[in-house]
Amino acid sequence: ALATLFGAEAATNESPHIPKPVTCISFSSPKVGNIAFKQVYEKLERDGLIRKVRVLNGLDPVPKIPSAGICRIPLYVLCPARIMDAYSHVGIELKLKETGFTISYDKYRGVLWLLFKEMLAIVKGFEYFFYLIFLLRITKLLHYHTCSEILNRLRYNMEYLEKEGIDQLYDRIKQGEDGILSFRIITKPEFMEKRKRKSSRKVKQKRRAGNVMEEKNIPIFSSFNEPLLSESDYDDSENDYDGTV
Repeated sequence: ALATLFGAEAATNESPHIPKPVTCISFSSPKVGNIAFKQVYEKLERDGLIRKVRVLNGLDPVPKIPSAGICRIPLYVLCPARIMDAYSHVGIELKLKETGFTISYDKYRGVLWLLFKEMLAIVKGFEYFFYLIFLLRITKLLHYHTCSEILNRLRYNMEYLEKEGIDQLYDRIKQGEDGILSFRIITKPEFMEKRKRKSSRKVKQKRRAGNVMEEKNIPIFSSFNEPLLSESDYDDSENDYDGTV
């Protein structure tokens, strides 16, 4: 979130020491600003002052907040002007999934478009909640917010992502393209092979962890310059000797 705000601040700064366009890449960022902020950000993108890419995992809960919630939808219907206060993402979205990735860009298309998008987000939120409770362990929820999971999925799709440059994507956006710009869907054989490699990697990690001694079991030796026993220790040892062999 701070990277998004700092990117906008740097893009509007007229200092000659800040080259343009400013490139901002954030990971697992939540929604930062309202619709007015989104409109300003899109203007900066059209003027060539900033380029923004958001990288996230598909099941990460953090990029989904703050959400409007089902209670605010009737308020938006009765007073459409209040929907301008809703939070929205900016820039190009790179969503990493276990079965591939999608690259998309959403432009602001008016109040009705935003209302429909918020209602669709609520439906997806219920679907995500159902999936989380019944099909996924809750303890695994924050696993999708970790850097390690993002890096693993980036490495797996690196061959395909290298073909999609930021300059080329923004050239297509300036020509009027939006929505899904690129995607990849892993076929079932590839998916099963990926699962197999992932399970074998976990087994190796467990074996490697089993061969490492715990810190409390590692002996600690004194340096060679220090005596192993002090004079008082020698005295105590002599006094404690009871004569038995």
